[in-house]
Amino acid sequence: MRSITLQSWRNIFRAGYLKMAKYPHLLPADCFLWDLWLAINRGAYSEFQYDVKVGEGSDPGPGFEDNIRYDAIRLSQRRIDVVGYQAKAITLFEITTNAGLTALGQCLAYPKLFRDTYSPDRDVKMHLVTYQFQSDIERVFIEHGIGYTVIERPEAAPTAEVTP
Repeated sequence: MRSITLQSWRNIFRAGYLKMAKYPHLLPADCFLWDLWLAINRGAYSEFQYDVKVGEGSDPGPGFEDNIRYDAIRLSQRRIDVVGYQAKAITLFEITTNAGLTALGQCLAYPKLFRDTYSPDRDVKMHLVTYQFQSDIERVFIEHGIGYTVIERPEAAPTAEVTP
C-alpha cells in the first residue's frame, strides 16, 4: 500500500506536473485521480494503453449481420482502465475514487481475462488507484495480494462522477 498526503499534492501542483487530459473510458473524477498518480510515478512505465478490451464479449447470434455481431462483441467486452508496461511486468490499473466490491471483482478478474486474451510474455499484476475504500474492502485487497495506492483527495479534486 502507498499513501500520499495532501502536502505532496500541493508540491506537485506548484511544480506544474499535472496535465488534465481526457483518457478513454475514465470518468472526469477518475481522470483527475489518474493524473495525480501519474505525476508521482513519472518514468516508472515505458508505455500506457487505455480502455483495453478483454474477454469474449456477447455475440447476439447468427440472426444478425456480421458487422452488427462484431460491434456487439466489441462493445460488450470488459474494459481495463489502464495497462502499464515495464520491461519485466505488465500492470493493469483500476482507477476509481471510491473502491468497493465492483472494483474488487474487476481486480480479481482482469488479470485472468488479460492473460487469456493477449497471452503476454511477462508477469501480469493488478493495481488499484483510489481516494478511499468502502468499509471492509481494503482488508480483502490485502488478503488477495492486490496492490493499491490510496491518494488523499485534494481540495481541487472534482467530485462529480458523471458529466452533464
